[in-house]
Amino acid sequence: MVFKEHGLRLYMDKRMLARFQKYIGDKGLGRSYGGLKLLAIGLREEAYLTEGEFEAYAERYSVTLEEAVSKPAPKLTSEDLKAQEQKNQLAKAFSGALSQWATLSEKSRAYHIKKAEENPTVPNAKLVMALSQNGNEEKKVTAIE
Repeated sequence: MVFKEHGLRLYMDKRMLARFQKYIGDKGLGRSYGGLKLLAIGLREEAYLTEGEFEAYAERYSVTLEEAVSKPAPKLTSEDLKAQEQKNQLAKAFSGALSQWATLSEKSRAYHIKKAEENPTVPNAKLVMALSQNGNEEKKVTAIE
């Protein structure tokens, strides 16, 4: 099992599970949003959340399943899809370049640096640019897969 720091698995007895299921059923929430809303309520009552923070979480986690399903998905144009595909290809290229940075030719490094500067929002672009600013020193770099 993969450890996810931001995740929390809860084990509860049958009585608490039944009450939780009744809560999410009455509110029309999914399990995650129902649990997160109850957690926010508890953190506010224990004074770990300010009223403003609580209001933001309460609004966020009050979206019912019906509301979530009824919202139309944003329609992507063919240009949007093409741009996303190009971004994914660049991210893959940057990841490969970073893993082989020490063995890349100067020409190849210059190519990747130029592409990274043109596309700074692509994953790993900032790492490529950082390597260029460090005088192309050979350092171990961990790319985002």
